[in-house]
Amino acid sequence: MFTKLTAVATATLTAFALTAAAPAQANVFENHRELLSAIESVGVSTYINPSQVCDGTINGAYISSARALVVCQDNSTPDGPEVQWTANDLDTLRHEAQHLIQDCVDGGVGDNALAPLFDTDDQLIEYINNSSLTAEQIQRIIDVYTERGADAHVLRLELEAFVTATDISADRIATVLTTVCSAN
Repeated sequence: MFTKLTAVATATLTAFALTAAAPAQANVFENHRELLSAIESVGVSTYINPSQVCDGTINGAYISSARALVVCQDNSTPDGPEVQWTANDLDTLRHEAQHLIQDCVDGGVGDNALAPLFDTDDQLIEYINNSSLTAEQIQRIIDVYTERGADAHVLRLELEAFVTATDISADRIATVLTTVCSAN
């Protein structure tokens, strides 16, 4: 069902072992700066608060075809300067970075072919079930994305990104991102 999960990506699954992960919220801001550097190092530009994307309805986006990752900060204005990062802003950065990893798993950066890091539904379900997200939070994600017209593939991508953003530290995401995206 999922295509081309590389040996490198398989090896990095251990980096996402939730039992060993420290809560992402415990990270220092510097780890998130390192994640931004890792994103840039694989050829993706980061944009903070661009009015073309930040219209008040979304927190961020990963746009594969543009090789762009966007964060819409909570306390900002479109096209305004970068402001102090909130916990939600940092969560958004980790979430969108996971979408970049998903882009690298199935081909490479910029090809618009995203795939979950986990190559089977059972692995993904185990990852979600072992996360700190509650059943209500998981159902809310499913409901919101289903209302937006998401298919089963997009739901898998989003659930993986939400769990990763919630439970995996920025420095661990940066390590996996660099490993997976450099391999493709």
